[in-house]
Amino acid sequence: MPQNEFDKYSTTYEETVSKSISFSGLPHSFFHESKSLMIKDILQKHFGGKKGLSLLDFGCGVGDLHPYIQPLFSKITGLDTSVESIELAQQNNPENIYTSYDGQNPPFERGTFDVALAVCVLHHVPKKQWSDFLANMGRVVARGGLSEVKT
Repeated sequence: MPQNEFDKYSTTYEETVSKSISFSGLPHSFFHESKSLMIKDILQKHFGGKKGLSLLDFGCGVGDLHPYIQPLFSKITGLDTSVESIELAQQNNPENIYTSYDGQNPPFERGTFDVALAVCVLHHVPKKQWSDFLANMGRVVARGGLSEVKT
């Protein structure tokens, strides 16, 4: 598979993000913790106290968010177009499942997951592909499930 444009950030992701948020004076972990609290609240509102939820994280990158949200799910699957990022995510989070894909056709059947999530991803998707991207997120979610995009 040819190198993906995001592969070049796989080993410098934390540094790249830290530079971009340095104006805030806050560490990257602050934003992960904030996102995890927001996700926990959304899950509580949608599912109540239901246990055993499965997640497909579209555009998971190197999986940095996953340690923060791990307690919320019984199964986390990460999906990204960057093969190098997926490899790092799997090394750093061996309890999860990571898969690379072409950015267009997620390799999962309809209704496979309780939740599909895309955090800080949509701005990387060309605007003309937004409808297909969001439709694919919805397609993999089971009836009664939840599909969320957070920027």
